Amino acid sequence: SSPAGGQVTVVELAAAAPERVRWSAAVGPDVDALTLTTWQGEPALAVGGRSTRVDLLAPATGQSRAEWLAGSFQVATAVGDLDGDGNDEIAAVDGQATARVVNAAGQQLFARRLSVGVAGAGTAVQIADLDGDGQPEVIAAAWALPPSKAPGVIDVMNAQGEVVRSIVTAGTPDAVRVADLDGDGTPEIVTGESATPQGCVARAYGADGNPLWTTPIGSCFSTLIEVGDVDGQPGLEVAYGDTVIVGDPHVALLGPEGAVRWSFVVPELTQWIGIDDQKHLLFAGAATDFRGKLTRRAVADGAPVWETFFDGRKETDGFDIPGSVTSAAFVPDQDGDGLADLATSHATGEVRLVSGAGAVLWSRPLEPTGLTAAERHTARGAVYLPASGTSGPYLVAAQGSDSRMRSRVFALDLAGGRDLGGDGAGEARHQP
Repeated sequence: SSPAGGQVTVVELAAAAPERVRWSAAVGPDVDALTLTTWQGEPALAVGGRSTRVDLLAPATGQSRAEWLAGSFQVATAVGDLDGDGNDEIAAVDGQATARVVNAAGQQLFARRLSVGVAGAGTAVQIADLDGDGQPEVIAAAWALPPSKAPGVIDVMNAQGEVVRSIVTAGTPDAVRVADLDGDGTPEIVTGESATPQGCVARAYGADGNPLWTTPIGSCFSTLIEVGDVDGQPGLEVAYGDTVIVGDPHVALLGPEGAVRWSFVVPELTQWIGIDDQKHLLFAGAATDFRGKLTRRAVADGAPVWETFFDGRKETDGFDIPGSVTSAAFVPDQDGDGLADLATSHATGEVRLVSGAGAVLWSRPLEPTGLTAAERHTARGAVYLPASGTSGPYLVAAQGSDSRMRSRVFALDLAGGRDLGGDGAGEARHQP
């Protein structure tokens, strides 16, 4: 139905039935499968659809007897030691607004659908100790569809998956960070939110979920934020960027209290923001001329210190691929200039190592040219792994394709991007 909301209805077939509808139950955004089965010796209706939830309903009444959360594509991940055993757990949110936590052994500790009502999608997740009790929480965000009255939610969950606090947002919480903005020892929840009554905004909430400040930036499609110290003064700054479908994208820098230090329109979409250990501020994404773009901006006024562009790729079938930067990560100085370098991943399926001064040190395509549109893979990310035991340091690069349900992971040499495992050695195939 529209607004989204699937249901199961049982009707009487007898001609003399006083009421045609025996019962009706809401079960999620859509129903694609309905099966009569047996559960614990009693009949049950198993209902599944385009969500991560499978419901078992009592045939006589429609009451829920049990439910499970299955899987969907992962939207965001975070790591942190939730149980204090010295090993990090992995928290993730997926495309059907389910948050789950898996431990270092791969065992699922909990899975919980976020407070989005019948339909929604996850957007961001963090692990942080919000209340200072030494026990970190999972902070997961999602947007919701009607008939939910909340455009978005941020659920705060303990290590057992219990929701201890739920924050209703004014818009879609595209990006979430947890940081002590004002230096008082208590962290804040910082968001970039789109589709609010004020347009696209940066917003801060206290650890108790109460809003602290809201800073409107402009109209956009989705937002991105990063939090860090860029000026050496007390408190942390919030860097903002966004993407648009129509109109003009923005970049901005806000102070710890949400005041705008600078904000202006730029000719590129922001898909990554980084602050390095020398307080340099960098933005990466897609320029308007089919190229990717990486920019270091001056903290004082946002003016470009340097800009590096990355060409797209033209293929023989006429399906050209933009050079957009999909992600980036800092790498310890490799060229001896005293600046942190960056590993960038691109829609063209390439990974590059870029110096802290903006020079491309090397470029490595993760796949050959000449592939059809269905065969291509976008490079989704590259991260630096320091030396450990007898291995490393090296880059781990990931590449995926929505159309082929297939992903590949590569270990790349830092000196020149050489594949340390042989092409495809780390390849994994995922079937629907």
